[in-house]
Amino acid sequence: MTKALVKTQIRLQQLVAKGESGQGTLEYIGMIIIAAILVGAVALTIKNVDVGTKLQAAITKIVGP
Repeated sequence: MTKALVKTQIRLQQLVAKGESGQGTLEYIGMIIIAAILVGAVALTIKNVDVGTKLQAAITKIVGP
């Protein structure tokens, strides 16, 4: 009786695991899409700001006049 229950439990776990086989791939794709959106947003923000001028001002502020 116990062996039959163990075999049944193992079989059920295998069936459940098969249903989740593609989930990891979808999670990675979602993370890649979010990262691409963030990179695009940062690129658009930097495009409108003169980075060289901001960097020079920060260095002057640290080093002094």
